Amino acid sequence: MTNIQELSSRLKLSYIRDNAEILIGEARQTQQDYADFLQNLLLREVERRTENTITRRIKDAKFPIKKYLVDFDRAKYDKAFTPKFKELETLEFIAHLNTVCKNDFIVVDALCGDLDYEEGGNPVVSNRLFAALDPVLCDTFVANEMGYTVDEIPYIAMAGDLGAGSTDLSAAHVRHLNPAADAGASPKPTGKARSLARYLREGSACSSCYAAATRALSRLGRGELGALPDTLCIGQDYKGRSGAVGIGQCTQGFAKSVPGCPPSATAVLDYLRKEVL
Repeated sequence: MTNIQELSSRLKLSYIRDNAEILIGEARQTQQDYADFLQNLLLREVERRTENTITRRIKDAKFPIKKYLVDFDRAKYDKAFTPKFKELETLEFIAHLNTVCKNDFIVVDALCGDLDYEEGGNPVVSNRLFAALDPVLCDTFVANEMGYTVDEIPYIAMAGDLGAGSTDLSAAHVRHLNPAADAGASPKPTGKARSLARYLREGSACSSCYAAATRALSRLGRGELGALPDTLCIGQDYKGRSGAVGIGQCTQGFAKSVPGCPPSATAVLDYLRKEVL
């Protein structure tokens, strides 16, 4: 272990230097393969460097004091300034930006997204592309596919209120092109997505349906995950079969089944919380 720490120090890999022993122990316990272990190791090093960069820039700025929005005593400020706090908290300026620079054609790359980090590390393959004419409706649709409601992302609703677009998915005209007739290769999740895969019994599942299920599971708390049935069935192998709980149209013969082909992550999340947990 000393050699690892010494080599990490020479390469200026501070996170690996400080946590190598813990990460190796976790890898052995969870039986990670080499690719997953290396990916997680590098991801955490990147996260450490990102945090250090932010810290360094704040230091270089030489602010007299560092304060967050929650630290401000708003009673000390003029009432005319109060709306500025709300604007910063809700990211209202993003909503206003949509009214100034409105896009009339949007393409979203959803081939392989990530559960919770923009730099990657927990990839979820869905093999999908989205195109839209309404930027607000596009954000609403994608948020729904990821398991979020408009209320959880305030600036989307604000953009709708400002007339930049619509948040009404029920009135949206959605066309599905080239639906997956064959599942192809089964998804191979890694990182956090891999740990969630143990709750799914996959049988020739298409990547878009599997991705929705994975994103829904990532929104559940630890207690909720522990209360789930042993497995949730998903995939084309379950067509015409019966069972306890399934996800997607292919499991419509089950006692409980999330409808949709594919269902959105929000639909999966809501169904699990209302009908299963």
